[in-house]
Formats: sequence, structure tokens, C-alpha cells
Amino acid sequence: MNEIKLEFIGNKEEFKKIKSLYKEAFPKEERAPIWLIRRTLKRKTAQMLVATAEGRFIGFAYMVCNRELAYIFYLALEEEVRGKGYGSAVLEAMKERYRGKKLFLAREKLDSKAENYEQRCKRHQFYLKNGFEDLTCQIKEASVVFDAMGIGGEVSAAEYEDLIVNWGGKRLVHFIDMRVIEADR
Repeated sequence: MNEIKLEFIGNKEEFKKIKSLYKEAFPKEERAPIWLIRRTLKRKTAQMLVATAEGRFIGFAYMVCNRELAYIFYLALEEEVRGKGYGSAVLEAMKERYRGKKLFLAREKLDSKAENYEQRCKRHQFYLKNGFEDLTCQIKEASVVFDAMGIGGEVSAAEYEDLIVNWGGKRLVHFIDMRVIEADR
């Protein structure tokens, strides 16, 4: 496998690829509206990174960061490169890019009744294999509760709230329930 590059989004064509992959990779109830993603990118309260291998688009990461935290809000790879080591390479590049910050994410809960339970277990193992640990909290975003995983330590409710208010603004956070909650595991 050749070197993976993570670069800031450069043009409209890349954004079209990201938008298509975004809709394919994430269920509707887990997707932020595209207008909100564009707004946060324009306001520079989020970063959109394009992952390429051999000059070819393979995926993206939508990141929300501050001085202490780097939140992998969305990470998706094209279907044809999944399971071939590219995801691990992208995470390694992210660890390097965000060195010195707590790197964390919210992933679907391991609910044995879920239709995609096997996929959820594989995703959990993938992150564990790549150095992430289960955090003791969960993250509630709108109507969905996620398990949290990270590298570099626990993420407190206050740290998460500060990050999210900076990302979306106080008004948005007032209308959309986004917070760290105690794990119900």
C-alpha cells in the first residue's frame, strides 16, 4: 500500500465525492445537515480532510478540534478500499496530525438487537486494534446515543460541551441535544 495523504478539502469535485460517500456511509439519523457542515467549514470551526492513496480519493474525515481535543465526527472510506489496511493508515495519519490532543470518536453502541450488530462489533475491534480505548462516557447527539472511544484520556462533559458550542454555536446547541452522558453499559 502506498502512502496515505490527509489534506484539507481543495475543490468542489472533492466535496461532491465526500457528500456521496457521506450519504452512503451514515444512516440519516446520524448525519448532520450538509448546510451545517458547510457552515462550520466556512467558519473554520471544523476541518474536512480528504484521504488519498496514489493520488486517488479513498475517503474523508470531518474533524472538530480545539486546543485539547480532536473529535473524529465522521470518518468514511470508499467501499472498495475497506478491509485492506487503508483505514488503519488513515488513523495513523490522524494520530500524527493531532498529536498532543485527545483524539476521540462516537461510534454505534454494541446493541445485539441491531440489524448491523456484526458490523458494529467489527468496527469496535478495528478501533481497538488501532489504539483506541473505550471511554467511560457516552455521547448523545440529537436522538442517538453513541459509545465513545479515544486515545489520550477521558473526555469530560465540560470539555465536550466547550468543543461543541465552539463548533455549532450556542443557539444550535440550545436546539440540538449534544452532550456527554454517563455510560449505561
